[in-house]
Amino acid sequence: MADNLPADDPSLPAAGQWSLERPLAWIARWTPWLLGLTTLAGAVLRVYHLGNKALWLDEAEVFWMSQGTLSELLANNAAHNSAPPLFVLLISTVLRFATSEVALRAIPCIAGIALIPTVYLLARRYVEKPWALAAAALVALSPTQVLLSQQVREYSLAALLAASRTLATQAFLDRPEPRQTLTLGAMTVVAVFTQYGLALLGAALAAVTVLWLVRSRQPARVWARWAIVQAAGLASVAAIVQLGLARQLADGKGGVTRTVRYLAGGYWDRNVESPLAFIISRSEYLSGYAFPGAIFLLLLITGMLCATGDRSARRSLAIVVASLTIAIGAALVHAYPFGGTRQNIYLTPMLYVMAAVGAAAIGGASARWQPLAVVAALIAMTGLKGVRSYHLDVGMEPIPPLIAEFVEHRAPGDELYVSSRTVPAFRYYNRESKLDWHGGLAVRRADSTSAVAQVDSLIQRPGRLWLLFSDVPYERANVIRDRFSASGRLTTVRTLGSAALYLVE
Repeated sequence: MADNLPADDPSLPAAGQWSLERPLAWIARWTPWLLGLTTLAGAVLRVYHLGNKALWLDEAEVFWMSQGTLSELLANNAAHNSAPPLFVLLISTVLRFATSEVALRAIPCIAGIALIPTVYLLARRYVEKPWALAAAALVALSPTQVLLSQQVREYSLAALLAASRTLATQAFLDRPEPRQTLTLGAMTVVAVFTQYGLALLGAALAAVTVLWLVRSRQPARVWARWAIVQAAGLASVAAIVQLGLARQLADGKGGVTRTVRYLAGGYWDRNVESPLAFIISRSEYLSGYAFPGAIFLLLLITGMLCATGDRSARRSLAIVVASLTIAIGAALVHAYPFGGTRQNIYLTPMLYVMAAVGAAAIGGASARWQPLAVVAALIAMTGLKGVRSYHLDVGMEPIPPLIAEFVEHRAPGDELYVSSRTVPAFRYYNRESKLDWHGGLAVRRADSTSAVAQVDSLIQRPGRLWLLFSDVPYERANVIRDRFSASGRLTTVRTLGSAALYLVE
């Protein structure tokens, strides 16, 4: 029937109208401009309301530990942080000029924006321009990357360094000359001093490099250059052990012990699940952490499968497999968490690259552009929905409105008690108002023995008491209700997110 229609029938689409060839050629032609627009869009999502959310516990602690002399900074970081000292040193430099939430979050925000074109450059080594642009778009729209770009922690910077260090490794593999060696060595040192997970990434990249050195039969001078880079990395590891890691391990910090409750799910518990079940479930968590939704997971799996038969993308698969293997192995022996946690942010850049490989494979097998356009639209909607939810959220621990509530309704003689986990953020917001307060009301969900004694002693005191909590799920438990409610004196003044203000009359 179709053969009987005239070739110039206007009801027929023009040749190639529905194929991917034209849109891909157009995207490739305008890639620099499209990458700029993608980066600009990602920047808007990260700069928008940068200072609106109140500092929460971890951010406020970074603020306080970033003050003092160099020796004091290092000591504070070792005692109170779960990361190497570089980020605290950077924040201490920022504090010389400004102390606002926007200023404190400037470095993570800039790092989050810079990650977008960096992932494009990384993906470009394995896929054509349109698909590398897709990887950059995933970063720009990732709710996780937007969130971490607005937190005073090292995670956004760690993601940027993970992508940059992987890119530097690729440059060394392509051309192992002194310039590439120096760049890789510098990236290695900076990465180790930024996040502990980046040391695991370094081990994975070292394994891939050794495999390449052996298979390509590189001369002794190339091996020597690689050995210099590894020596710099090992020296950096030894330095951070002395500068804080040893102390953090002893105190149960650093994301390397199951005694840290919020990280417990990142370690394998042999009494709960098999190793295979742990690997599958935590890998799924990691995928959702990088970008939510089943479509991204499908692209990721497709990319890994297709990379096995694609010589140009095989090296990217080797990096992903090596990184995941080492991360999973560390979690199985309780050395480092694995799954959808901030400590695994260093794994995400290559996941975006692998998803781009999957998109390229699907695009190569597709005869039309419409299905891919629908997939792209669904991914964009999923990402924007997550980003919107984040921006609409009141924040982790929104205590400034509760402080204002106390100031408005307090009476002469009232006393304010601030829970232990609220103290760092409260001190930050009390720098100018200088309210009188009492700190250290340690009501914890797991063990409230000491808190019960504190609460009982407060119940006996005359006058009105105000209680401020910033992390209710961890601290309030049933102690407040059970002890104060029994006295008939407790009133919930206001709750906001995970924060709460109580009045005992």
